[in-house]
Amino acid sequence: VVVVTGNWNATAGDVGHLFSKHGGNLGETGCVGWMFKQKAVFIVEKETFDDEDALMDIVLEAGAEDMKSEDDVFEITAAPTDYDAIEAALAEKGIETASSEVTMVPDTTVNLEGKDAEKMMNLVDALEENDDVQNVYGNYEIDEEE
Repeated sequence: VVVVTGNWNATAGDVGHLFSKHGGNLGETGCVGWMFKQKAVFIVEKETFDDEDALMDIVLEAGAEDMKSEDDVFEITAAPTDYDAIEAALAEKGIETASSEVTMVPDTTVNLEGKDAEKMMNLVDALEENDDVQNVYGNYEIDEEE
């Protein structure tokens, strides 16, 4: 959870209450930061560009670290410093991105199902409603059917 506030004590209390209310607890500052790496992430829908080999060549030449083919999208990851170069290379080739951002990506993930998935989604929703919370990152995966 990334928070920007003028009153840390009040916000920490509010955020801590949200964690507690939804079955979790608030750890010390930075206690889970080691589980995440800052990455540039680009999503290209296969519907708009489906030549995997050509896309791989373009993004690797621009500095991408990896590209994965998911169900209906390609996910490109890179160091944050390579964001502009990859964005420019994709634009130069007329390749649209469904999304692109510099974000925190977990090193490993945990699959949640049933009540655990529901509790996590309720916690994330509650945190995102707090005005001082800027971003919420997690290492969970929830099947779309949940």
